[in-house]
Amino acid sequence: MRFSLLQPIILLVLSALSFTASSQTTLSQGDLAIIGFNANGSPKSFSFVVWVKIENGTVIKFTDNGFNGPALGSTDPNALRAQEQIVVWTSGSDIAAGTVISITGNTATLGTVQSYNANGLTTTGMSLGNSSGDQIFAFQGATPPQGNEVTFRGVLLFGLTYQASSGTGWLTSGVTGSFTSYLPIDLSANNQVYLAANATGGQYNGSRTSEDDINTYRMRVTNPANWQVVTGSSDVVALNSAAFTSALPVSFGTVEASLSNERLLVKWHTLSEINNDRFEVQVSTDGQRFNTIKTVATKASGGNSNIRVNYEFSQQWNAVAASMVAGFCFLFLLMPMRKKRIAACLGLLAICCTSWYGCGKKGTIVDIDNRLYVRIAQVDKDGHSTVSKVVSVRFDR
Repeated sequence: MRFSLLQPIILLVLSALSFTASSQTTLSQGDLAIIGFNANGSPKSFSFVVWVKIENGTVIKFTDNGFNGPALGSTDPNALRAQEQIVVWTSGSDIAAGTVISITGNTATLGTVQSYNANGLTTTGMSLGNSSGDQIFAFQGATPPQGNEVTFRGVLLFGLTYQASSGTGWLTSGVTGSFTSYLPIDLSANNQVYLAANATGGQYNGSRTSEDDINTYRMRVTNPANWQVVTGSSDVVALNSAAFTSALPVSFGTVEASLSNERLLVKWHTLSEINNDRFEVQVSTDGQRFNTIKTVATKASGGNSNIRVNYEFSQQWNAVAASMVAGFCFLFLLMPMRKKRIAACLGLLAICCTSWYGCGKKGTIVDIDNRLYVRIAQVDKDGHSTVSKVVSVRFDR
């Protein structure tokens, strides 16, 4: 296939967009849960499960700081007592929904970890109390400054507290201390759990394979009856890294993509759909970082179907690229200065390539040989998504 002079620019912009668009997944309550911990042993350990797919580079933080109260939201002024440790976990790859990650000190089963004390110095993890009880909160956003009454400016995701031999669970009165915390009023019941019975370690021990949907798992994890706990000053639980699996919201059939007469055609069909909202047609130049170029609404009535449903997307290739360029320009405005410099260099490279191709082909046409990777992302009505297999299209000479 022979393309106009615009094609090398298009491909380089797609590459630039793939490079600059890679960023962390922004999470909210309901997107993860803490499912295990050990206050005994050194270093301390804990585990969590992500209920949604997260992208490479996503940062999630954990802390044993406590919240002040009573009747305060997490982001209310002076609501946080920030005198304890922060554990910063970063994903090193895309991670599927249902994946379990265990952290022991500064080591994780997936991704990388670094811990800091209240002064911002590196340390070996959280100092979870094994007699007085303690708490673990998961959050995203800015690390709070040190202080007994500071304003938390992150997004609280999940909270766990345990009693140990002399703890009290969530505070209802008194002053927050090193091993105590009020329950912030904006942390919903399905995103927090309290373990009594002198627990110094524990783990969700319910099913990880039998439920039809993630919502059921969420409710099971926050029910203390579904936890195994250990007591005393030395016992630990072996953290289970088995993933949670459930019936997929969409069962994909075939996914096909082709280029003909400079037009991109993508076809796919589903075998079943549950609570589905829409599909996103996504493309990539390296098969790793994908960008959405089109949203397609589900055809299934109410988002549910148990029969084959066919879908199709077709668009002139230059129009596809134009939408990518627009997205690139928008992201360019949001990027930090360092990434803007990188993007500017890629743009300059595109101009140079254009000039070189123009000289070689008398400024009219170029021959290229490359691949475009295509996949379909399904998004259900509560915002969670899964993706199809990846197919590729070759730009033939």
